[in-house]
Amino acid sequence: MICFLNKIHYGLFHFQLAVDSKLNSILLKITPKKKERVVQAKINETESFMKSFHMGLVNHFFGYCYSGYFLFFSFILLGVKDVFFDIDNKIVTLLLMGLPILVGYIPAYKAVLSNDVYLNYYKKFEKKDARWQRKCKWMAVAFCIGGFLTTILGLFAYSFIVEYMKS
Repeated sequence: MICFLNKIHYGLFHFQLAVDSKLNSILLKITPKKKERVVQAKINETESFMKSFHMGLVNHFFGYCYSGYFLFFSFILLGVKDVFFDIDNKIVTLLLMGLPILVGYIPAYKAVLSNDVYLNYYKKFEKKDARWQRKCKWMAVAFCIGGFLTTILGLFAYSFIVEYMKS
């Protein structure tokens, strides 16, 4: 599990770098020839800054995607609360939404983000071949899409529970 989560983090980072590289190449293609050197110099100048910037984005995005899977349970708990318990308290609602996410996120945080554990895995993953790294990128994209779809499924489950169980 720890290795899988670090693969996802690694894949997200390299996917983000690939998207950034593609955007830079598009920027160079639409830049007039006279200014191409200046634009390339600016891209080279900001490259190291962007890697650290992307790492921060990836850390947050990893958390959002991973939490999406636990939002499903939050929405189900919220639907059960709305149907069976007539409690209209914002604190209870926040607890029912936040606790599954918090309980689910803590192991992922410990496995990947605490003490920069992902950096140790990155060193191992850098030695893998390009095919493996490409597979890792697409695994990360699928993981994020899955988190997003699971959240949407949770919304549908909530509306189903409230709509059909209340009557």
